[in-house]
Amino acid sequence: MNDPLQILDENRTFINYRSVANQWVVNKEVVTLVHFVLDPVTLRTGWGCFSQSSNRTEWQWDTVVGRQDAKPEDTPGMTWRRGFTIDLYDNAHGWLTWSTTGKASRLAISRVWPTVVSKTAQSGVLPVIQITGVENVAAGNTMLNVPQLAFVKTVDRATLPESGKSSGNVAPPVHAPPAVGTVGAQSLDDEIPF
Repeated sequence: MNDPLQILDENRTFINYRSVANQWVVNKEVVTLVHFVLDPVTLRTGWGCFSQSSNRTEWQWDTVVGRQDAKPEDTPGMTWRRGFTIDLYDNAHGWLTWSTTGKASRLAISRVWPTVVSKTAQSGVLPVIQITGVENVAAGNTMLNVPQLAFVKTVDRATLPESGKSSGNVAPPVHAPPAVGTVGAQSLDDEIPF
């Protein structure tokens, strides 16, 4: 079976953000997440739809990240929504896959993404992201808690365990000056665990 996201691997661990409850969840357990490292090359965007029959989200990935492909046709019980998947590293849990169609998560990642791209143009570095709070956003009859993500610094990819492999639809290479404020493993801030 084709597994472009390597999500069928039993060793893959997912993280989910529950916006109404303002909770991060790993393996059905609520966790505290303050800082994490993103792996930008693992970003995939596309259309996701939760399938009742398979009890998982079905995906139709964009051909190129940042260019929205046509929306698949909705069918009874299956409504397609924009979404993404990206790998992140947390010291307590290791590498996790954040895969969602949730509006709060989409807003959060979209807001920090331009900074991530500009600060990680230098090859071999990954961004450390801090959750600085939440913003309440109305979505119909529901209030969403949108995590406020802030770029903190970069770390050398080599200082972390090997991440998931990127495949297919990945963020395009960035041609920009090296990231400002890049730090090496020997000068990591004590307050930030990376």
